[in-house]
Amino acid sequence: MPVARPPARDARYDWAAERTLLAWVRTGLAMMGFGFVVARFGAFLRGPAALAIFAALLGAVLVLLLGGGLLPFRFDGGR
Repeated sequence: MPVARPPARDARYDWAAERTLLAWVRTGLAMMGFGFVVARFGAFLRGPAALAIFAALLGAVLVLLLGGGLLPFRFDGGR
């Protein structure tokens, strides 16, 4: 009786996984770069008022980014 061979893997699945990994790496590097920029910017902000304005602006940007990132899940059902 011949042994059945498993079906060959489609290389597109491996490439998709690699693209996903590279996207995560790219995102992590961008976030680290953004952190360095924020840290350097903090050296120029020397007052409580300037720090409060900067923190409010940064918070608003993060809320907008998070909201924009969740929009596809609202309209797509997360697919």
